[in-house]
Amino acid sequence: MEKFMNPPVRHKWNAADIRKEHRQGRDLKRIAKRYCITNKEVRELLAEPKRKEEKRE
Repeated sequence: MEKFMNPPVRHKWNAADIRKEHRQGRDLKRIAKRYCITNKEVRELLAEPKRKEEKRE
């Protein structure tokens, strides 16, 4: 096992985070890279209908 000065931390995210990044004018490829998912998954998350909790933001 490699030794890290600061071990990598996996951050939790949800579809609302992806939508927020997209509204800020971010590129799909950048969003996919930041969240370690594919471009296809980003497009699918953006196409999903919003939930009531997400509309409050």
